[in-house]
Amino acid sequence: MPYVELLVDVAEGGRDLSKAQASADAFGLGKTDPKYPRLKVTNSRRGRIEFKKGLVITMTEPDAAKWAERGIGKVVPKPAEKAAA
Repeated sequence: MPYVELLVDVAEGGRDLSKAQASADAFGLGKTDPKYPRLKVTNSRRGRIEFKKGLVITMTEPDAAKWAERGIGKVVPKPAEKAAA
């Protein structure tokens, strides 16, 4: 599985969060509306993971290609393992 570094904050649905929010604002959608774009968040054994700029994640090759094409992320080599303290 390829590693993808996020180039922007990501909204639910794999969109650039700032562009999605700007579009929602242009339509007059209120920030309290349940359909207003939010930051993509997942929960794992490591805790809550927010899809913010600079995060490196793994995903399938087709999805990595889609995100790279959209300018949301770029494929990067495997990050170095953190040394145990």
